Amino acid sequence: MWHGLRATEVESKVSGETMIASHYTQVVWRDTAALGCGSATCPSGALFVVCSYDPPGNVVGQLPY
Repeated sequence: MWHGLRATEVESKVSGETMIASHYTQVVWRDTAALGCGSATCPSGALFVVCSYDPPGNVVGQLPY
């Protein structure tokens, strides 16, 4: 999943804007001490996975490790 990603441009299906995917840096962020995740499968079969990091990472101007 996210551990294999690097920052890449992705197009948002909601807004159509181009964004930078920063999942990788959040996963490896050194100051994060707690992680909670949940998942749900919709009737259509789509799978949604959400994770919350505490404290969150991806702080502008700081390195992840």
